[in-house]
Amino acid sequence: MYYLKKESTPPWKIFFEKIVTKTQKITTTQGISEGFVFLIEKKKEKKDQKNFFYAFTGGIGHFAIKDFIEPDFGINILLRMITPADKVLRAVKENSLMGNILGENKYFRSSSSFYENENFGKVYQEMIANLDNSILKNLNLEKKDFFNNSYCVAKSFFKINKSLIFAEILDLKENSKILKNSSQTLQNFL
Repeated sequence: MYYLKKESTPPWKIFFEKIVTKTQKITTTQGISEGFVFLIEKKKEKKDQKNFFYAFTGGIGHFAIKDFIEPDFGINILLRMITPADKVLRAVKENSLMGNILGENKYFRSSSSFYENENFGKVYQEMIANLDNSILKNLNLEKKDFFNNSYCVAKSFFKINKSLIFAEILDLKENSKILKNSSQTLQNFL
């Protein structure tokens, strides 16, 4: 477990230095940012494998590890949980490899599938998907624990807004079919 607390003066305070008196609270207080990185090691199962870590972050902790994470980790997690026909997509952010359009953000009126999203020559940077039963089942979570419009965000991370206690984090890591079988192929999407 790593913890970070950082005090700093936000750049916007400089704007107010000439407008308000120097004794007012807006000019005298420091900003505080906090964060954590919680690492769980996954021991190698075979001699030719390397040990690796799952990282759970909060606050500014994500910035501490951003240079060490796979850029499409969360997208790969999501793609293992759904099929191309599943109508779970709410939005996608794509880069184009061909044509005149460099990239685009798409927001769907209703849940969409990969078949409905024209994606030839596109690379996904971010996906937002509804938490349907297939996604929750793969994570060993239940629909009753979420609001009706709950969703996940997948990019370099996989994020679901849900408070977890320590035991639930360990259970998620140990029992999740997706995280446990991280070598599963993504051939349905190729």
